[in-house]
Amino acid sequence: MQPDLTKPINHNFSIAAKTYDDYCDIQKISAKNLARLIVNTLHFTPRNILDIGSGTGHLTHELRYFFPDATYSLMDISEEMLKISKTKFQQFPYHYMVGDGENLEFVMNVIRENEIDLIVSNLCFQWFEKPNIIFDALKRVKPIFVGSLGHGSFGEWYDSVKKIKQSYEIPINFMNITDESHIIKYEIPYCDGIDFLRTQKKIGTTSLRPLFNNVELRKIIKIFQEQYQSQISYYLVYQFCIKSP
Repeated sequence: MQPDLTKPINHNFSIAAKTYDDYCDIQKISAKNLARLIVNTLHFTPRNILDIGSGTGHLTHELRYFFPDATYSLMDISEEMLKISKTKFQQFPYHYMVGDGENLEFVMNVIRENEIDLIVSNLCFQWFEKPNIIFDALKRVKPIFVGSLGHGSFGEWYDSVKKIKQSYEIPINFMNITDESHIIKYEIPYCDGIDFLRTQKKIGTTSLRPLFNNVELRKIIKIFQEQYQSQISYYLVYQFCIKSP
């Protein structure tokens, strides 16, 4: 089965590929956290690592410090993101594949063909329609470490919008929290609501902006500023499952 590249998120991330690295602060923070978790938890040295939703390669970059001899397979739904990754790692014989990480048949083929012994993913699974099902399926195959956004992320923006548009829902599917989940909260200040929306656009998450007119937008930004000082909370959730390779 071919990967589904028709999802709107593919279009959004492809458009944002050239500006992504300049605005993806929380993604860089999360990649560092996830890499440290992997190194401190994993009981073997991986040879072939699959990075699902690799974006422009931040997690692969962090893992290279600890596993420099591993071969990395970078998978992303956006070909434009992968082009930037190829430029960063052009001196290394890594593998790149345009694909939907939620397409299990496609992912399983990649795992077999590249003899993958470790699966990783940083801030990608929350964009899946069924992230928990994908995680549960992959953890039965190989050791897996996933960093994703947890419940409460973007809460300040969500509450501000809900006061104006009660039907608004954040288009994110959060993963289940377990006793083994690692959760870290970060608070990121923005100049105002426009700055927040602009930043999301620059990294491809434009779906956080609902359809509203300029009058509604001004009201939302006013609430966001007065009640939350234009600050956004991010709950980074790290989950893993280890099987002997």
